[in-house]
Amino acid sequence: MDAWRLFLQSLNIKLGHKAVDQWLKPLKISGFDARNLYLKASNAFQVEWFQEHVEPYLKEFVNNNQQPIHIHLALENSSEGSVRRDAAHTPFTLRFDAWDPEMTIDSLVKDKTDTIAYTLLEQLGPVIYNPVFMYGPPRSGKTHWLTAAAWALKARGKKTLFVKAETYASHIVQAIRLSAMPTVRQTYRDIDVLIVDDIDVLGKKWATQEEFFHTFNLLHTAGKQIILSSKTAPSDLTDIESRLISRFDWGLSIKLTPIPSDALLDHLAARRGVTINEAVKKLILEKCPQEPVMALEALLMRSKTASSIGVYETERLLKDVFQKEEQKAVTPERVIYAIANHFGVLPADLLGTSRQKQYVFPRQIAMAICRKQLGLPYKKIGEIFNRDHTTVMESVSLIESRMKENNVAAAMAAATVHH
Repeated sequence: MDAWRLFLQSLNIKLGHKAVDQWLKPLKISGFDARNLYLKASNAFQVEWFQEHVEPYLKEFVNNNQQPIHIHLALENSSEGSVRRDAAHTPFTLRFDAWDPEMTIDSLVKDKTDTIAYTLLEQLGPVIYNPVFMYGPPRSGKTHWLTAAAWALKARGKKTLFVKAETYASHIVQAIRLSAMPTVRQTYRDIDVLIVDDIDVLGKKWATQEEFFHTFNLLHTAGKQIILSSKTAPSDLTDIESRLISRFDWGLSIKLTPIPSDALLDHLAARRGVTINEAVKKLILEKCPQEPVMALEALLMRSKTASSIGVYETERLLKDVFQKEEQKAVTPERVIYAIANHFGVLPADLLGTSRQKQYVFPRQIAMAICRKQLGLPYKKIGEIFNRDHTTVMESVSLIESRMKENNVAAAMAAATVHH
């Protein structure tokens, strides 16, 4: 139907082509005439999204004679009315993640490179920078910083809402399904401070981004404080709408640096009032390089005399913890498998001699991960991939220069997260 196709093209400008591709193009045309178009949605979410975002523009949907075309949208094998009746009788309650009571300003691991963040945190109250955008890799303390800010602002009488981006997205999805958007909007907008952890999680969640965009604008215009965190700086976010990224750059961006693992262990031990044997600390760092704090917490809970415990007893008490860490540890073999799976090739192709682009590019990414994530020497990587170490150096350098490309970032994530 040409009128529907032209209408979708006009909505590309108003709603964005990504939203149109995701929510409107999948709708099935079950019938039409000069004045009516019958559409079928595969789920209630599509119906609610249509009602929320498209109905305001339906007056522009006309035929060749400029007569309005009426859209009749219903669920496949159901009716729109049944969707609304089900939604009306479904209870809707927003559930939020609990704030960790130990993540306060006093319990932060203070590092000289994070002086700006610490100073800002102590002075939070009046809205000076908005938003405050804190970013850094895993173990840089982002969640701790944001939670500490939430506790501090709440103590200063601010109506503060702290939420993980994944939780926020689930709230939007549930609200659309259950026709409860007014409840969500009132909850997220009738506040003094909005703090969202891991905002990069909203990547590709276009409907959620649309809602967050309007909430951000309303809060910012009203002078309400917004604090966000992400693994990357705003300019390096992927699959986030450009209009949101530009707003994230309005205020102050602070880069957090990873905290050394031994410093984390010393900090935790000091807070617990115990002294950990250096040999025990070394063992934990060797056996649990990804989750050393979790391992020490487990040890302190399982031992009543942690200060005097030795290596042998630590190995006995943390046997299960060490085994789980070993099972999920990133190895060159797992990197090769993950990259090969991501690009749809065989692991043997990455180790082979073929110079075809479909194999060379994934091979270079795998080499770069082995260097940057695993810290392997160039010579060792060359031995794994049957290449000269100079070839490895060139591959790593090439990938570093292309890190901002989506396919490179996605492949890196595939190997480092899904291992």
